[in-house]
Amino acid sequence: MDDRLLINAKWRVSPRVSGVQRYAEGLARAIDASALPARFVEPPHADRLRTTFWEQNTLTKLARNHGALLCPANSAPLQLDQDIRLLVTIHCLRFHFHPTSYSPAFVRWYRVMIPRVIERANTIFTVSQAQRTEIEGVYPAATGKIQVMSPGLDPEFHPDHERDNAVPEGAYLVAISTPAPAKNLGTLIKAYARCVDLPPLVLIGVSPREADVLCPESVRSRVHALGQIDDSTRIASILAHAQLLLAPSRYESFGLPCLEAMGCGTPVLASDIPAHREVCRSAAAFAEPVNPDAWEEQLVQILADSSRLARMRNAGLTRSRAYRWEPSLRTLERELRRGVVSVSA
Repeated sequence: MDDRLLINAKWRVSPRVSGVQRYAEGLARAIDASALPARFVEPPHADRLRTTFWEQNTLTKLARNHGALLCPANSAPLQLDQDIRLLVTIHCLRFHFHPTSYSPAFVRWYRVMIPRVIERANTIFTVSQAQRTEIEGVYPAATGKIQVMSPGLDPEFHPDHERDNAVPEGAYLVAISTPAPAKNLGTLIKAYARCVDLPPLVLIGVSPREADVLCPESVRSRVHALGQIDDSTRIASILAHAQLLLAPSRYESFGLPCLEAMGCGTPVLASDIPAHREVCRSAAAFAEPVNPDAWEEQLVQILADSSRLARMRNAGLTRSRAYRWEPSLRTLERELRRGVVSVSA
């Protein structure tokens, strides 16, 4: 029997880096820096169907030589032997509440897989208290199993960065998003288009073609769509020089861009949803998600008030320091002590 914690590192072969992958990699770095004995395994290919087959078959067999399996990126084997302790992180239920944000095949698989993983898991981790409440509401079988294990702020997210060459000169606003309906960029664009004197808007995660579809012609010259950026240091640089981060999502389980912006000293205007309230508290300003008038009003008021921007910047820096990987690692170690994996004191 191998005493090391087996870790499902399937996220490492994903062709696109999302918040889930960023979380899993941050946790992996924290584990590597700790005394926790661990073995990371990943599939040899990136194709989604083949990686799912690897997870449900090869990983199941590999786990038989270990006392515990950690799956930090939503999915896990469904036929795991009962004597193996399963710890899984469920990041969000967007597939349940906003299925049009995903392909039909993805939604069908998650609707089968997630409830079975919840039934089988010994411990379920999630990223916020808001998400814990939501999971327990949709899946009562999760009640009593869930521990909150929030992400830590990665070290590259700080105010001292050189300006990225891709951003426009002078002041600019930034949003990290996708065109998915739950991300609610349409409301933000509608509010932004009404305010002709606002600085340019930089979009990370949205291609120029997607931006042309989202934006009316009158505003396209002011919107700079940079597409997908996987380099977190580049993201930090763009955040650090922005005047304001805009986070309009109708649904989030945590809101990683808000935390990272605060860590870079960038004020945050976020949608008024439970996860954003939990992460930002009083450090951010909030607007009703689907109300363009509320977004327009907040944008105009915040950007016209330099003293308010300074207060938000300082409050965000302070708030961001509350999110570190060490407490989450202690949560993981505590859960493992309830099982059979050896954990150094």
